[in-house]
Amino acid sequence: GFVVDSQLYVNTFSYNNEVPETEKQEFNEILSRLNLTSDIVQQEKDIDNLSSLYSVINKTSAVTMNEFCLATGLDKKKVVKSNRNSICATNESKLLDKYCKLLNICFKDYTVIKEKISSFSNKTGHSPLTIIGYYIYVCCKKKYKLSIQKVCNVIGISPISIQRFKKYEFSCGSSLSTR
Repeated sequence: GFVVDSQLYVNTFSYNNEVPETEKQEFNEILSRLNLTSDIVQQEKDIDNLSSLYSVINKTSAVTMNEFCLATGLDKKKVVKSNRNSICATNESKLLDKYCKLLNICFKDYTVIKEKISSFSNKTGHSPLTIIGYYIYVCCKKKYKLSIQKVCNVIGISPISIQRFKKYEFSCGSSLSTR
């Protein structure tokens, strides 16, 4: 690999379509920083650089782009540019599971939130984290005494994004709104 503009590019040429050992070590180091197993690298054959590694991680686990960029040192814009078609493949149920565990939300409430999110089609342009944060906040604010700030701090989003989604939800007259 070589470094250009603080971006690491890994050479994709290898015999037998296998990732060279040095690249496997680099990927494994990043996966360990993200608390993921190295099985991801071994199962996928189309991983040729760090940005494509994010595409695979995005489909299989609950790692956000911000967490991935912090672990790799890559710029978010470069990861988005190289994964334009795969960014929308975020596994929302794994993200919801992750954040419900962090907020100590019980399984019964988790399933209610998951059902509301799954019945909602995301064609709004809002990020999956915003939608997850909104439904966690709306469904659990009284029972768990969650403030919008606490939900946002755990998820890593801005309270304004939840408020914008709430405004969008009410302006559309969605049946999923819980007041």
